Amino acid sequence: MPSLYTAFPNFNMVAVPLGADQHGIDLRFHRCGGHVALVLKAHAPIQCRFRLPQGHVLVGHTHRAGSRSRLDGAALTTGSSFTVFPKHDCDIIFGKGTSASIVLTSIDAWIDHGDARRLALSLGSRPTWSASHALADASLGEAHEDVQRSALMHAGDHPDEGFDRRIQELVCRQVTANLSVTDEVGSLPTIDHRCRYFIFKRALEFMLDNLHKEIYISELCDAAQVSERTLRYAFEHVVGLSPTRYLFYLRLGSTCRDLMLSRPDRVSVASVALKRGMWDLSRFAGGYHRVFGEYPSDTLRRRLAAAA
Repeated sequence: MPSLYTAFPNFNMVAVPLGADQHGIDLRFHRCGGHVALVLKAHAPIQCRFRLPQGHVLVGHTHRAGSRSRLDGAALTTGSSFTVFPKHDCDIIFGKGTSASIVLTSIDAWIDHGDARRLALSLGSRPTWSASHALADASLGEAHEDVQRSALMHAGDHPDEGFDRRIQELVCRQVTANLSVTDEVGSLPTIDHRCRYFIFKRALEFMLDNLHKEIYISELCDAAQVSERTLRYAFEHVVGLSPTRYLFYLRLGSTCRDLMLSRPDRVSVASVALKRGMWDLSRFAGGYHRVFGEYPSDTLRRRLAAAA
């Protein structure tokens, strides 16, 4: 999990483990110029909520999709490619067993012509679950596999001749493919799932705004404007957890992010944990260790060592 923040240090993202598994994800990334290519294998389910920096685009491909893998409420299936623009907060859930490759790049880095720029911006202005639509295209999968090999061979920050050109070609092809998608085509979420996803989303937004204090189930029901029973059904359907259990993992994920991204000489584990509503520091440390395989103090020590 911490390696996600290493790959995308300036990313407005929180990664939420959806279970207590120390081997949540394997991740390799390759950064070159304005591009970051990432290869991810999820050994346990994980949710990533993020908003892209302005002027960027994210393209991805699920080589294998685990159960409950979704993008903004729409199913991600094996062999599907997806595109995300910085128009909204995006939720991606990688189910257990998911293998995916992801590329984040600056639009300015690969668009040389005004017509292509307008094409990309017009796609970004489409509805959330249409702009982030999943495409079934075998040739796109092959292109992603090529980029995946580069990320595995040249992990970290190293030059790779031809990498920039391959990224440009891949992103241009995928953006063009997305423009051909209509609301009637592909794996759009059903009305039932969409309703449950929006209930989950409203409750999640309330959680994120109030992580610094106690959050009660009645407040989540009020925020989502549903009964407790409906709220529990929605969370079970979307993330496979109860609202209170999910909230605990959300606090853990947010604390991990803060420890990874804060200046290590200016924070303490206790201050970060309390800021995220983890009042019982002993329970917090034990839960953190079960999920991430290390104690929060270990995470902070690694940051101190890296900054030295």
